[in-house]
Amino acid sequence: MFSLSMLSSWLFKPEASSWNFTTSENVEFDALIFAGGKGSFYVVNDDDPDGIVHEILYVGLGLTKSKGPIPFGIGGCFSTPDMPSAGVGPISQKQGRKLNLDDFAGSGIILTAAGGAFKGKDYSIILFGLPPFTVAGGRMEGIQYMAPGFGFTAMPCIFTVDP
Repeated sequence: MFSLSMLSSWLFKPEASSWNFTTSENVEFDALIFAGGKGSFYVVNDDDPDGIVHEILYVGLGLTKSKGPIPFGIGGCFSTPDMPSAGVGPISQKQGRKLNLDDFAGSGIILTAAGGAFKGKDYSIILFGLPPFTVAGGRMEGIQYMAPGFGFTAMPCIFTVDP
């Protein structure tokens, strides 16, 4: 049975896993308050002696709030894997549960704040599994090409793992 203590234990006391984000790529289009996007996160398990980089693909639709010179909230962004982006610390996991590659597949949500003019900075929180069923979460920052302005996006996603 779900309880608030289970949720608070995950949100406020996650454990570091051996998984880390290495880079990412994405494309997003925004209009009015709606956002749609697709992309990939690349992760590596520090416990893997071969250091294999795994791709986690996502597609999502969500809500956005932005401010910029283009009317009707029209905007967007994109980045490629060779652009600067990286995880901020290790990917977190639930206490007492070892994170596996398959745990990254399924539903989730990406929360992003970004700003700049043409070449901007973004910060993202990625939750694998919609709260309160989140099994892992991580943070990334990077550079992306974008419409001038700043904004925030909350995008529920479907994640698939390309081993």
